[in-house]
Amino acid sequence: MVIDARGLGCPKPVMMAQEALSWIQDGIVEVLVDNYGSSENVLMFAQSAGCLAEVPREGQDFPGMTLIRCAVILRTGAA
Repeated sequence: MVIDARGLGCPKPVMMAQEALSWIQDGIVEVLVDNYGSSENVLMFAQSAGCLAEVPREGQDFPGMTLIRCAVILRTGAA
């Protein structure tokens, strides 16, 4: 799942990531942002939510955009 949060200020990218992550039991959510503050906030949120979150190398290759990959590894106890 890819979330395009470019052009949106915080807290909207974090809220979009939170909603997307709430819908999956396991898998990958990729969030596209275009400012440093949003990228840091999405990374911190994803890590605090128990996800493996990273900015992969290819996520740094797009001018003016950052790709954040949030991996959810089989959540237990999720409804």
